[in-house]
Amino acid sequence: MRNARPHQITEERYSKWGIDMRLKILQRTPQKLKLEIEGEGHTILNLLESTLLEDENVEFAGYHVPHPLFPNSILLIRTKEGKKPEEALIEALEKMRQKGKELSQEVERAFKEWEKKKRSS
Repeated sequence: MRNARPHQITEERYSKWGIDMRLKILQRTPQKLKLEIEGEGHTILNLLESTLLEDENVEFAGYHVPHPLFPNSILLIRTKEGKKPEEALIEALEKMRQKGKELSQEVERAFKEWEKKKRSS
């Protein structure tokens, strides 16, 4: 496999909106990315996995929670030639953010409409 030298394990801590998260890059090659995400489980990773798989350039996306008592998950992404897995990840996260924004706007609209109907009754 050409240039398949994995990068060193790196660890980053993200703290935004009161969410404390650690991210470790376990393996990184031109078409494969394996991450350990501390503090996240099935809820967000299931959505991320399905969003990644919507990308035709993603050959494989999957995750597992190694132990139910520890909130660490392993995410694996493999892409086709010409697409970096980190690009696919960033695009999927942005797509999830946009879907969340659209859902939030729709919920606000529905509640405003409900309040309007309630007042007119």
